[in-house]
Amino acid sequence: MELIGTNFDSSGHYTMELDGDVLVTTIGLTNGEVFRETLTPAATPFVYTEEEWYDYSANGHTSYFYMYGEQVIIDGNSYTMTLLPQ
Repeated sequence: MELIGTNFDSSGHYTMELDGDVLVTTIGLTNGEVFRETLTPAATPFVYTEEEWYDYSANGHTSYFYMYGEQVIIDGNSYTMTLLPQ
């Protein structure tokens, strides 16, 4: 897996990693809650704006997550995310 995003705020510590076409998000530092989401290329590119997207960029990658839906821009590529069963 490759680290593409991190964040630490009032909601907790987040780590985002890519495992092929699956985004793996861990919330918490030790024994954190793990979510896996498939990434599907979007039909049209999303437009990043500071007002509506969260910047989680890390490790030389740009990673922007849309605050109102299941959309992400990773290294300039737009994807929709679908949560996988736990």
